[in-house]
Formats: sequence, structure tokens, C-alpha cells
Amino acid sequence: GRVLAGEPAALVEQLIERCLKFQTDNECFMHAVKNDVLDCILPGRGISRVKYVPTMVPLTDAPVAGQVQPEVAAGSEYEQEAAATQKAVQDGGTPDNDEAVVWEQAEVEHVQWDDFRHGPGKTWAEVPWEAFKHRMTREELCELAGEEVANQIPVDDTADDAINKDAELKTVFGTVLVWEIWNKEDRTVLYICPGYKQAPLKELPDPLRLVDFFPNPRPIYAIADSSCLVPTPLFEQYKEQADELDRVSNRINMLVEACRVRGIYDAMLKELEQLMRAGDKQMIPVQDATLWAERGGLEKAISWMPIEQIARVLAQLYQARESAKQTIYELTGIADVRRGATDPNETLGAQELKADFGNQRNSALRLEIERYVRDLMRLMAEIVADKFSPETLLRMSQMQIPTDEQINAQAQQMIGQAMQQAQAQGKQITPQQAMQQLPPRPVSLEQVLAVLKDDAARMFKIDVETDSMVAATIARDMAGLQQVLGGISQFISSIGPAVQTGAFPAEAVKEIVMTIARRAKLGTAVEDSLDKIKEPQPQQQDNGAAEAQAKVQAEIQKAQISAQVTEQTAQIKAASDARVAEIEAKFQQQTDI
Repeated sequence: GRVLAGEPAALVEQLIERCLKFQTDNECFMHAVKNDVLDCILPGRGISRVKYVPTMVPLTDAPVAGQVQPEVAAGSEYEQEAAATQKAVQDGGTPDNDEAVVWEQAEVEHVQWDDFRHGPGKTWAEVPWEAFKHRMTREELCELAGEEVANQIPVDDTADDAINKDAELKTVFGTVLVWEIWNKEDRTVLYICPGYKQAPLKELPDPLRLVDFFPNPRPIYAIADSSCLVPTPLFEQYKEQADELDRVSNRINMLVEACRVRGIYDAMLKELEQLMRAGDKQMIPVQDATLWAERGGLEKAISWMPIEQIARVLAQLYQARESAKQTIYELTGIADVRRGATDPNETLGAQELKADFGNQRNSALRLEIERYVRDLMRLMAEIVADKFSPETLLRMSQMQIPTDEQINAQAQQMIGQAMQQAQAQGKQITPQQAMQQLPPRPVSLEQVLAVLKDDAARMFKIDVETDSMVAATIARDMAGLQQVLGGISQFISSIGPAVQTGAFPAEAVKEIVMTIARRAKLGTAVEDSLDKIKEPQPQQQDNGAAEAQAKVQAEIQKAQISAQVTEQTAQIKAASDARVAEIEAKFQQQTDI
């Protein structure tokens, strides 16, 4: 997010960006997001939660203070706060003075779809509470509620029928159901056990101090519903067609089973069974062959079961099944180009249209997943900014930011050197005069931390930008980008001489190029670079004749360039309007769908 101004903000942005990249560049994050998408597709809703997980060791085993920054002592208020939060969230205890935090992480943990509950509400903002289900062992229960309370709670399940039948084994391997309830109204976390009704096992006040309180973003919903938050699986969209497909497939299986070569024959022809089992070029001797020949031969002795009617019904059923499958594909938006079942005789344009249509059909779900990942990263940024100690931030980001003490010591050293150099040259300067000669004061670690701890949610706006789902769309985007850059380059090349001679102001050129960059959505980084363009100084001439000649040439070039600029501007405007019209048409088409 580029929402803060000034050098401290730039360092804070870089610091958070590096920490988030470190946190998300692991298999746990990707695994959680993949499971969320899978739950979204199957049950209709996917969710993960963000946890603050510091690593604490006894103070005697902690690294020597100053390994990262000598001036940021170990055991600072940030470490104490992190230790207190970790104890409160995980075991409900209080931090010991002989423990120190040596590492911290903001982990993303997938929540199984049936282990999550939430309160009533038509929108996610109205949800008053949410709960997470846990199966805790006896040891985990003692850490959470204490040994006295844990011993009063019987185990209720072991996920093993054989162990459940043995009372002694069930006591050893059994687990206890515990609900972790986050109450948004009073910003507290309650641990409730159905087997202990006297009181909550533990009550914690706002352990993470997130702006929206909940440790998870709004879940991914496969089908959005403005009237309720009950998840609807994608299967509901084509349930009737799927049932029809099952019925047709069952009928096909029964008819295929009935479609066999069967018949009856005269019992006097005992060799017929041996004939049916005979192989190639094998002759079977028959008694009374002359008698059978007189009766009309083998054809008259056998009557086959007719299967022509079954075959005709099967053909119709196969067509009905393909029709049902095609209806399902249309409802779900799975085009044949995605299934790899396209006609090889189709043109490239036809397949690109199908791919683009498939992207539009799936764009709503793709945007919802992008929104969800962005919200996850925002929660991680809040925890990193509010909970992480300076040592962890610097180690994770691999940044070297001096402290105020280091900056002051370096400034004093530079002042002394400046005064010594002045004395060597026979001059006398005061410390104030020497201080004025110092370079601008760098940003200190204390300034960065002050900005970082101020208001993490308001400071950081994180967006997730993803590539298109198919290579065809990427190729079209790159072609459009090349056209934009080519137009800008041609415009600058044609207008350059007039700008150098002062006939055309550089500010006008910059505004035109900035307008193109904004309309083409080249990004804030490109806009920042273009904004730094400075107006060149006009070249100085040695005599008046050269200056007069330059003015005449400038007037001529001005007239020529004016016509070129008008034409280029018209072309750029036409291209931009066409692009806007195309985007609006696609958006309207997606809305109609």
C-alpha cells in the first residue's frame, strides 16, 4: 500500500512487504489457501485463521542482546507483550520473567468446514460471534484450564471404536471437545467445554487486538447470498441435472446388462453347447447330421433373443446422457476448451472466444478468492506491525535501520571531524556551523517503530494482483501493453526536439503521458517515475545570430509538431475510448450472466 508519505513510511512499507513475503513464502500458507478453495467448491465455504506464534526460551538460553541491533535490548516491552499474548492465547497463563522471545510468526491455519460456527447475521459485518472446535488431550486441557479443572472433565471421544470400548485406554488416549468462542461485542475469547458446565474454562480479553477483532477474514463463499450467510455448494446449481444424469446412467447400465447374446435350441442338438465354446477352425462332429439338414439346418434349431429394440433404446439414452452433461457444463461454465475436448478443426479465434467466456464465467469466484487472500495478508500485516518485536522485524526483513543512538553518535563524530578539518585549514567554526554541513538525518529505527505501532490497519492497504487464468488472455494483455508503450515512445520521440528548444512545454508532455499511463493502468510505480520528469533547461547560444536562427527553426518545428501532436492525441484518445468501451462491454456481459 502506498498510503503514507515521507521516508519513515517508505521504510515501513518495505519492512512490512518483506515480512509478509517471508510469511507467505512457505508451504503452510499455500496449503491453507488451497484447502480453503477446496472447501469453497465442495461445502460452499472456506475459511482460515491467522495466529500469532512467538517462540520463547528461558532467558538464560536466549541469544545475547544486540546480535541484531545493539541498541534494542532483548526483553524489551515488545518481547514482554509478545510473551504475554502467547501465554494468554495458548495456555491461559501469565508470562514468566525468565522467558524471552527469540522468534515470532504470523501463521495461517486452515479451519475444517465442520469445525466452524458463527452467530446470526445477513452480512459478515453483523456477525456477533464465531467459534472454532478443538479436540484437546488431557495435557492440553491442563495447560489451558489448570490441572484441578481438567481432572473434573471426562474424555468423550478417541476417534477409534476399539479404544472407546476400553475405559482404561479411553482415559489415556481420549480427547475433550472444547469450543473457542470469539465474542465481538465485548471483545473477549471464551473457552467452553460441554463436559464442564460450571464456568468457561478460560476467558481472555482481546488477545490479538485486531481492528475487526476476528482472527479470520470474511470466508470465501461459492455462491453469494445477500439474505443470509448459510453456505450453498456449487452442486446446488446443477443438482437436478446431476440427478437426471444418474438416472440415465443407471438405465444405461441395466440395459447394457440385458443386452446379451442369448437364445434357445432343440434339446436333441447336444453338440450346440460345445459349438459355442469352440475356437477358430475347430470342427464339431454331429450325430444325425442328415436329419438336421432335412429339418432346415442349424438356423431352424436355434431361436435368438432379439436385442435390436434394446440397442435402439441405448442409443437414445446415450444421447440423453450427453445432453445432460452438456447442460451441466453450461451451468458451471466449464467450456470444452477447458476440458481439452475442443474440435481440432476450430479456428484460433473461436477457441480464444471460448477461453475468454470461461474466464468471465469464473471471474466472480476468482475475484472472491483474490479478495480473501488479500484480507488474510492484511490480518498478517496487522499482527506483524502490532506484535512483532524490533529484533524479529529486522531479522525477518534483513534490513539495517540505525537507531537514534547510532545516528547521534555518527553525527557527533562527523561534527568533530569537520571542526578538526577547519582548524587544520586555519579556520574556526562552531559546532552549530559544523552541524549545518551534515547530510540530511537518516530515518531511525525508533521513527519506523513509531509509525509501525501507530495504526496498522489504517496504514497498510494490501492488494493481491493475479495473472489471468489462461495464456491467451495474457498474450492479448501484453499485445495491448506493447501498443501503449509504442505509442508513448513514438509521441516522446516526435515531441522531443520541440521540448528541447522550448517550443513545447515539458509539463504538457508529462501530463499527456501520465494520462495515457492512468488510462492504460500501468501502475503506481510507472506513474511515480513519470512524475519525476523534469523540464530540461534550454541550450545557451554563444551569439545572437544563432539564437535568432534557433527561434526561426523553433517556429517552423512548432507548426509541424502541433499538427503531429493533434494527430497523436486523437489516435491515443480513440484507442483509449475503444479500450474503455471494450471493458464496459465485457463488464456488462458478465453482469448479465
